[in-house]
Amino acid sequence: MKYYVAEGGQYVGPFEVAELQARGINADTLVYNEMLGAWTKAGEVPELLPILAYAAPVPPSPAPAPAPAPAPQAYQQPYQQPYQQPAYQQPYAPQYAQPRPALQYGSTALIFGILEILFCCLPCGIVGVVFWSKANSCAQAGDAEGMEKNSKTANTWLWVGFGLGLVTIIAYVALIVTGVVAGTTYSSFY
Repeated sequence: MKYYVAEGGQYVGPFEVAELQARGINADTLVYNEMLGAWTKAGEVPELLPILAYAAPVPPSPAPAPAPAPAPQAYQQPYQQPYQQPAYQQPYAPQYAQPRPALQYGSTALIFGILEILFCCLPCGIVGVVFWSKANSCAQAGDAEGMEKNSKTANTWLWVGFGLGLVTIIAYVALIVTGVVAGTTYSSFY
């Protein structure tokens, strides 16, 4: 096992037991190793007693000063400029385009188309409602030309459907009246 020795306030070593004998340590010499855990006089270590009998007496050495703990290294932040607030600036105001006036397209054509589907001419009413929907989409998108075109087409189909429905109703009424005038009555079935 190896030992450190305190000589003249200095720590020297590590030395084997035979080397300690050659150095001429005595019972009062302070020695250290990991097993001891602290600086101890050589005369108190059983392993060193045999070599102390042959050693010449040496004047006692002062107890070594404990090794100074390494100073913690202070962290230094690199030099930085102090924060300076920038001069006041007006916030960015986004430039928006002038809003377009909303195009208005009434729902009267839709109501007229639904009534036509229910009471007059189904195919023309459906086409009229589809073109009304297109005109309404163009109005929401701001497309005045598309709205005008689809609106005229929707109105055309709705009026054609109304006309066809009116002609059909007139023809139906005419057939009923003609049948009554022709003499078809209930009494002939008895």
